[in-house]
Amino acid sequence: MSDRPRGASPKRESGRAGLRRSRVKEVWIRKKLDINLIKVNTIDKVVKGKQTS
Repeated sequence: MSDRPRGASPKRESGRAGLRRSRVKEVWIRKKLDINLIKVNTIDKVVKGKQTS
């Protein structure tokens, strides 16, 4: 244990956790954008349907 520097493993762990967190955030943002796009599309369809009828 004494041969390994003290801060080596926690740093690596936090780096990996940070990568995972950013990946999750990216997916979450993408999902949110997708939901917004779907909402906009449905609203557009409804508005167009109302205009034509």
